[in-house]
Amino acid sequence: MSEITLSDYTGYIFRELIKARQMSDEYARQVALTYAQDPVLQHFTAPRFKIPKMELTIPVLIAGARYTSTLRFTMPVRTFVDFIGGKLASIEYALRAAASRILIRPDPVRLQFLPRDMAAEPASRGDGPQTSAEAIKLLHEALLTSNDLGHPEGMVSYAWGTILQLWLSERKLVELYHKHSPNNELSKQAYTEILAGIKGAIVVDKVGIDNLLVDPETNLIKNGSDATSVFTIKAEMIEEGFFVRAVRDDTTGEVTQVVEFE
Repeated sequence: MSEITLSDYTGYIFRELIKARQMSDEYARQVALTYAQDPVLQHFTAPRFKIPKMELTIPVLIAGARYTSTLRFTMPVRTFVDFIGGKLASIEYALRAAASRILIRPDPVRLQFLPRDMAAEPASRGDGPQTSAEAIKLLHEALLTSNDLGHPEGMVSYAWGTILQLWLSERKLVELYHKHSPNNELSKQAYTEILAGIKGAIVVDKVGIDNLLVDPETNLIKNGSDATSVFTIKAEMIEEGFFVRAVRDDTTGEVTQVVEFE
């Protein structure tokens, strides 16, 4: 199926009509010059094709549409802080459990280094986040302002790497992490869960149609359509303008006659 935008389709039809008028005018000019050079015909008005009004009825087969969806991240900052904090606390539990072989989960499993009121404070802008708390806030703000929430993987992956690196340093767990997660298994698992949680908080804010796509193949319009797939464009083209019959030179006052068209 051939698909073009409705604007291209109708615009092409109108341009073709203008080209037809141009061809007609060019031929009318040649006829006018012939009349002007003939001693008898020069007293006649030169014929010219005119269309005072043209009505067009164009059937259009709807083939599809191009949409633009505006996405929005809806997770509140406090919830986001607790969500990321829970993943970090789980990593710490896994590391300490592996090191001590004690399988008792700390209570509570919560991000302890971030005060509850810090979520309301703006993140540092400087040369980048200096703490994992700032890195979490920056990620949340980036998600709120991003124009590419349909593909957040790259942004989340980069931010999560920064968050984890700062957090391991703050908690003095770098050596323990490299020992018990040599292939970065804990980070990869947490990233998968974080990405899934972030995508679950992304909703469609609004949808708009960029272009309506139509199929210009007339046989499909006739044979492959139904009442819901075809609509009709009714257009009216009206010719407007004026004719110049004489031109006066402002300097010499000389009047030059122009061939009159019928």
